[in-house]
Amino acid sequence: MRGLLFASVLVLSFRLTSAAQGPSQEPTRSDDLVQLPAATWQGTGCKGEELAVLMGCPFDQGSPFVMRVRLEKGLHLPSHSYPVDIGVTMLSGVLDITFVEGNKKRVVRLKAGNFFKVPAYAFHTAYVIEKTELQDSGIGPVFVTWENEKCKPTPGPDPLLPLCASAAK
Repeated sequence: MRGLLFASVLVLSFRLTSAAQGPSQEPTRSDDLVQLPAATWQGTGCKGEELAVLMGCPFDQGSPFVMRVRLEKGLHLPSHSYPVDIGVTMLSGVLDITFVEGNKKRVVRLKAGNFFKVPAYAFHTAYVIEKTELQDSGIGPVFVTWENEKCKPTPGPDPLLPLCASAAK
């Protein structure tokens, strides 16, 4: 009986020690990883701005998306809004976003490593202090509503129309 009790305590002790050390660390298999296609950068129609869709389609209803945006130093985007919340993660650079509500003006300076949510329907301007790369995420559809004036356009047809078709491959 004492031998059985000793063996039970020994097994329980081994199990508790193993559990305390955590689960075994099996190497991640390459087929477990999601490989995103290489980013395809494309102009947005605004001079000094380009983007690459990494996941989903920002222009489709109910589609979760992730996209990267590059902005040239000195770029000023006039007052605009989006119909959905946009999560902005700053990867590099410095960007000022200005919100005007009545007589109140609020400037948010974003730097590399910052995260900020641009609320749906909130009109805002953007001014690029340093060349910036950021990552936007949310659930579509994303389209821009300009308050008064549009951005300075680049010549040619709307470049965003074929963007999701190339991202879906």
